[in-house]
Amino acid sequence: MNTIATTCLMSVLLLACGSGQSTPPTGTPATEVGARRVIQIFQHRHLRPRPLDAALCRVLFDRVLDALAAPRACRDVLGSEAEALEQELQRGDFSFPSRAAGHCGLPPIGTTRARALMLDALAKAHDPHSAYLTAEALARVRSEIHDAAPDAMRVRGRVVEHGDARIGLMVVPSFSLHADRSTSSDAAYVIQALSTQGVDVLVLDMRGNTGGVQSEAAKLVALFAGPGPVAQTVTANGALDILSAEADAVWTDPLVVVVDTMSASMAEVAVAALQDRGHALVVGQRTHGKGTGQTLVLLSSPHGGRDGAVRVTDRRFHRLDGRPLQQLGVTPDVVLPSSTAIASERDRIAALTFDAIPAIPAPPPLRGAPSTEAFPFSAALSWLRAEGLPSLAP
Repeated sequence: MNTIATTCLMSVLLLACGSGQSTPPTGTPATEVGARRVIQIFQHRHLRPRPLDAALCRVLFDRVLDALAAPRACRDVLGSEAEALEQELQRGDFSFPSRAAGHCGLPPIGTTRARALMLDALAKAHDPHSAYLTAEALARVRSEIHDAAPDAMRVRGRVVEHGDARIGLMVVPSFSLHADRSTSSDAAYVIQALSTQGVDVLVLDMRGNTGGVQSEAAKLVALFAGPGPVAQTVTANGALDILSAEADAVWTDPLVVVVDTMSASMAEVAVAALQDRGHALVVGQRTHGKGTGQTLVLLSSPHGGRDGAVRVTDRRFHRLDGRPLQQLGVTPDVVLPSSTAIASERDRIAALTFDAIPAIPAPPPLRGAPSTEAFPFSAALSWLRAEGLPSLAP
C-alpha cells in the first residue's frame, strides 16, 4: 500500500455495512451478497459511479490479469472471457481470477483470493484511491489508528540562528489521532516551546506530509489562523459543506510553510487554507494534487462475520475561493528547487477531475500579508535557499 493511501486511512470513518440495506434472501450465496453489496456501495457513494457494463468489465478483466501477471499470449486466449464477465458479476460469481490462473498455467488461487482480486479491481476501476481491504488489512489499519503514535510521525521542533533572525522550525509529518496524543496537541506544545525562545518566524515543514485525520488538519490551521473556514467539501450526492475550525490561534507572528510534491490530501487542505486566509508564505514545490477524501465501509457476511472493507472516494475538497485541490494542488508563493522528483496526482491516468465551485468569504488575516522582502520572511527564505531546503527535523 503506498504512503498516501496509508495515511489517508487514518482519517476515515468506519461505517457498518448494511445500514439501510435489505436483508438478503435466505440461501443467497455469500459471494452474490458480497458482489451486489460492493457494486451498490460504489453506485451510491462514489463521486463518479460507474455502471456495471461491458466497458467496466473490460477494465476489470485487464486489472485482474495485471494482478496475476498473466503473459500476453494468455490474455489473447482469454479475450472472450471479458464478454462473459458482466453476466458473472451480475450473478455474484467471482470465479474469473481462478479460471484465468488455470488457463494461463499459473499457480491455483483459492476462492478468497479470487474474490479479493475482483473486489479490488472493481474499486480501483473507479479511481486510484478506492480499494478493497481484506479483514487482515483492516485489522492493521485499526491498530495504526488506536496504537501509540510512532516517534517518526510526531511533531518536532528546534531553533536555528541565521543572521539577525531566530528561526523556529516545526516538522509535521502527518495528521494523526492516537491513543496517547494527536498532531494538533503536539503542534500546540511545540509552538509554545518555540515562542518562549523568542523566535522571529516559524517555518512549518509539511514536506512529505501525505495527509491523515481531517479534524486534525483543521485544528492545525486554527493554531495559526484562529476560528473560521478551512475548506469546502462536496459529497457524491452534491451536498456542500464547510470544514471549519473553532480553536483560537496560538501563533500569529510570521509563518512560512514548506511543501513539496509529496505534500498531499489533508496537508494540501491545511496549506491552502493558510494561504487563502493570508496567514502564511508558502514556499517549495507545487503539491501532489490529491483533493479527494475516502471512507471505509465495512463488509459483513450474511452470518455476521467481518469480511474486510472497501475504501470509497466519496468527497472532494475545494479551496475557499472554490478552486478544486484535486490535480491542481497548491502552488507555492515562492518556488524553491528540490532534488526530490516523484509522480503526482496529475500524472495518474485514472485521476478524477472537477470544476470549480462558488467561493465563500474568508475571514481577514490576524496580521499583515506575508512579504518576501520584509523581515523576518526574508531571513527565513535566505536560510532555506542557503541550506538548499534542508531537513528541518531536529
